[in-house]
Amino acid sequence: MVVMHISATNDFPQAVDEAFRMLTDRSFLDAVCRATGPLEYSAFVDGLLTGSRRVMPNHPSIKRFTGPTITVSDEIAWEAEPTSDGGRRGATRVTVAGMPVELLGTATLSAHGAGSLLRYEGELTVAIPLFGPGLEKQAAPLLIEALNMQQQVARTWPS
Repeated sequence: MVVMHISATNDFPQAVDEAFRMLTDRSFLDAVCRATGPLEYSAFVDGLLTGSRRVMPNHPSIKRFTGPTITVSDEIAWEAEPTSDGGRRGATRVTVAGMPVELLGTATLSAHGAGSLLRYEGELTVAIPLFGPGLEKQAAPLLIEALNMQQQVARTWPS
């Protein structure tokens, strides 16, 4: 089993309350999914639980072991009450269908100047002997790239 710490920050131009509304808006989640270039996707908002499922082309280095596509699902379970500074916290989970790959962590939205910051911290676990380190090296940049795409979509939201 391989475990890797993942850390990423999105810098949003929206104030923290507006950013939280955006992050819990299905239209925004749809826009982020589309921006990542999936073969197919779905997004949902169920109260304070948000998430998406994306079918992506697989990386050539692992295609022969896992097939031509990979299905990644992500969720954030946001806490009901804002933090003392008006921010928000949530528990995050990212999984890959049919594979023992999981990212568990937190998302913390806080005020930052006129805008806000969304910080992700978590542990990526790849429980595949022999292939774990290779999959970890492929998965980590893809996760960071998806989070960066969220920031890019937010900069022009609403579009």
